[in-house]
Amino acid sequence: MNERPDSSDEAVAAAVAAAGALLDVPGVEGVGRGETEAGDPAVLVLCSGITAELRAALPADVAGVPVVLYDIGERPTAFDSTAEMPDIEPDCS
Repeated sequence: MNERPDSSDEAVAAAVAAAGALLDVPGVEGVGRGETEAGDPAVLVLCSGITAELRAALPADVAGVPVVLYDIGERPTAFDSTAEMPDIEPDCS
């Protein structure tokens, strides 16, 4: 059994090391450092929909660091120019 990471540095290192392979999995849109529900360091995998096939294609952990899936919905789209971007007013209240 893999030991738990001692710090978030290990989660970052695991995410960086596995990013290329994880991003090759259809439905994976991004990889980063995250946390488990218990607050422990994790490899965060951003997905455009979580399916049984996606879960089966991804590891449960990377170098002992748990993998956490986060559904971002549909794949984000890029705007062709900033003129197409909606104006967003920050709420600083």
